[in-house]
Amino acid sequence: MKVIEFIGMPRAGKTEQINRLSKYFESQSIKHLIITDREVEKEINVPLTKAFEYNILFYNKILDKLLTAIYSNKYEFIILDRGFSEADVWFNSEYKQGNLLKEEKELSLNYLKNLRKYIDTSILMMVNPEVTIKRHI
Repeated sequence: MKVIEFIGMPRAGKTEQINRLSKYFESQSIKHLIITDREVEKEINVPLTKAFEYNILFYNKILDKLLTAIYSNKYEFIILDRGFSEADVWFNSEYKQGNLLKEEKELSLNYLKNLRKYIDTSILMMVNPEVTIKRHI
């Protein structure tokens, strides 16, 4: 069983590439699961203004879904739409904006480094910022 995470800018094409990979896996009868950030966000009732609590819940929910899938032995591949490897960006950004204390940032980053052991492959999706804005509009 392999875990692939897609990381990168919003509107960079992560979901589109995940959907293409999923269609390929289906055509080859490869059992796989997709865990999306959107499905995880729906389960969180903590406001975004509580950055530390929100992010810890977010990544713990991903971890719970990931470990449940791993231990089920049902899948050859698990695909994460936003995994653990880009968390540094979010926690550092929240810290710079004054939404996290330094201790909270350090605790979070150390915790998430440990979770990267579950990831076999990270795929970074980048796009020109102007393209991102056009796609958002």
